[in-house]
Amino acid sequence: MTTAAVDDVKLVVADWISGKVVGGRPIDEHHPLLESGTLTSMDTLELVLFLEERFAITVMDDDFVQENFASIADIARFVTAKTA
Repeated sequence: MTTAAVDDVKLVVADWISGKVVGGRPIDEHHPLLESGTLTSMDTLELVLFLEERFAITVMDDDFVQENFASIADIARFVTAKTA
């Protein structure tokens, strides 16, 4: 995917997290989602289901590593790699 596509994924993920997790507040793309406790395990599972449906990807058990879900930027890189 192109850089624009990565940016598009960032916006989609940020909107989802803002709307579903942090009560509509904006969230920085480099905010440590897991380390800070912003995303709980249940939030992460709901996010994965959303990503699978929205981007037509399959998230495998091996994909559940912190590097893929640490921040919005990391999630966008992960999703774009899955769609490449």
